Amino acid sequence: MQSVPSILASAIPTPPKRTIELPQATEKSLSIPASETVLLGKRLDALRGHRHAFIQATHAPQMAAIVVAYAHSHAEERIAVLAPTVRDAQAIHQYLASLGSVVLTGEETDGQRHEAWQMIRSKRARIFIGTRLASLLLPLDLDTVFVLRSGHDSLKQEDQNPRYDAREQVLRWQASSAARVYFLDLFPRADDLVRFSPAHLVFHSAPVEATFVDLRRERAMSPHPRISYTAANAIEQCLSVGRRVLCLYNRTGRARALRCADCGHEFPCARCGGRYAVQDMTVRCHHCQLIEPIPLSCPTCGGTNLSELGFGVDAIRDALQTLHPNTEVGVAESSKVDALNAPILVCTSHYAESIAEPFGRDRQIGLVLVADADLPLYQPSFRSLERAVLEVATAVGYASACRAACIIQSFVPDLLRNALTDPETFLEDELKLRQEYGFPPYARRMRLVSRADDGRRGTIELESVAADLKAIPGVRASLTRSAPERPAMLQLTVPGGAIEAVLARLRELPDHVIIDTNAIS
Repeated sequence: MQSVPSILASAIPTPPKRTIELPQATEKSLSIPASETVLLGKRLDALRGHRHAFIQATHAPQMAAIVVAYAHSHAEERIAVLAPTVRDAQAIHQYLASLGSVVLTGEETDGQRHEAWQMIRSKRARIFIGTRLASLLLPLDLDTVFVLRSGHDSLKQEDQNPRYDAREQVLRWQASSAARVYFLDLFPRADDLVRFSPAHLVFHSAPVEATFVDLRRERAMSPHPRISYTAANAIEQCLSVGRRVLCLYNRTGRARALRCADCGHEFPCARCGGRYAVQDMTVRCHHCQLIEPIPLSCPTCGGTNLSELGFGVDAIRDALQTLHPNTEVGVAESSKVDALNAPILVCTSHYAESIAEPFGRDRQIGLVLVADADLPLYQPSFRSLERAVLEVATAVGYASACRAACIIQSFVPDLLRNALTDPETFLEDELKLRQEYGFPPYARRMRLVSRADDGRRGTIELESVAADLKAIPGVRASLTRSAPERPAMLQLTVPGGAIEAVLARLRELPDHVIIDTNAIS
């Protein structure tokens, strides 16, 4: 539960002691191929028919083109553009600088943030561009708000106070204004079907331009478990015409885990208990990023027969280097960037988020290969399938923007292909499952943690709260305590109609009970 002071402290900039001048953005033009102008016109026409809607773009440059074209054709309107990352916001700012735009990402100094905010409030700037922080500062006299890459996780702040979701904040803000709101992405979230209703979801009807490969079916003839026979031939053909290969594999290091082959010990992280990813000479925890030297022996049985499990980008790079010994193979991940301009580049999501030009096109790319599209499915999240489909749509979109071929490797290729081909049916099926199991948007998950000095007292306190809340129709409560030294935790599943009643009870709790009223969303 958020206090008003914490929200105001995060959102409202501190006035500077002297006049601040904002740095001038380098203006940049945005060009699109003539073949895409007709589709761009259709997207702009769709905006005119809806006060709020989700608009599906073919690729990221098209999202930027929609915003820029709209801003040019509606010169009398005041517009806000929210982007998930600082790089995205700054890129859009360059395209709109000539139209009187100002950017606020949270990385500016307090003085610069205050000046940007005042420029919007005083109407000295026409276009307000920012990250999720800007959703807390939207003036009521805006005409249109765009949320770019609306399915991106960074639009929600959940690791520190105040916790908020920019998407929900924008829709609440719209209820008090006359503005239009448009979400743009390459694939919608299931929540968008509820937010906007099917009548306000605008899908593109073009066929999916990608080859889906069944890794299980091609296993026997493939040179590597994550390089199929089809992919190997496509790589050979791409290199033969002088174009580059971009191989996406979102796993760092050389292997995913380390295990003793004698006793089965799995080497949990000494700090958080998570799994280590194996690097060249070290192991790194997936969760807390703790780095340790590679163990030489098992601490349980003393054996030295240690096995590396799974693959990381380094293993994929080594396999491709073996297949193409005379071709340089680069790698790009958060801890290492090597040979970025190599003919073959193996990378994690770090490449798209931190290296590649936002909303850009690389015409040197001739093939985009997703080595394992199923990786998001292994995440312990109710959004795992949704994220897998979005990542595939992003890869297909990037290939389309670069006019490159695209290969999606998966053990369930039909599932991913059908989702992209018929997104509305996919979303309806996803919503049915969430409603059945009590997940958002039909129910809210809340979490209570007691920080009482006496652990036993904290447990009894949460037991009492659980008993009270279970009396509210539809509310489910589960009290857990994983270890005696850890604080008790109460997990709640609250249907929409019971949220206010639950919040009223939670407001009565003492300060040592930490409350997250939207633990997962």
